Amino acid sequence: MTAPSRIVMLCLLSWVIFWPVAIFAPRLYLFDFINAIGVMFGVAVLWRYGPSSCVAIQRTWQRTLSRGHLLVLGIETTWLAMVMRTVILWRWRWIGEPDNGLDGVDTAFAAWIIVTGGVFHLLASALPDADLPEEPPVPPIEVRFMALSLIAGIVLGAFIAGSRWYVSWTG
Repeated sequence: MTAPSRIVMLCLLSWVIFWPVAIFAPRLYLFDFINAIGVMFGVAVLWRYGPSSCVAIQRTWQRTLSRGHLLVLGIETTWLAMVMRTVILWRWRWIGEPDNGLDGVDTAFAAWIIVTGGVFHLLASALPDADLPEEPPVPPIEVRFMALSLIAGIVLGAFIAGSRWYVSWTG
């Protein structure tokens, strides 16, 4: 089994393991850790696909988009919106969860970015693949990079959960 296949299997297995953990973990701490891990993977995805997104935007103006370009734009925009919405949620929780606090224009803008990501993904299905030799190949991803993203998310989640616990005890 290849390394990517093992990673996919671990991710699918994590869907099953999630439920016993979710049942017993304090709900807000569970969200702290999941959101922190998600943001760190989101930052990793944004960093990783950033150069390809710039190429895709250039290709848009040159009118030479391929399926791959649109898929990259869809990935980049969707993850950008996910990171934005999580940061907005954290801010809302940090300021005391005021009524209508998630009904701002910033949240609507993040949702709109998700819509555009969906448009890019749908458009990709209608375009042919293109193998353009002038574009640099994407370097292979290392397991170490994904492991560091996971560890950074756990550390960030521990910091956020610890801050929540400290504030709840000190008022």
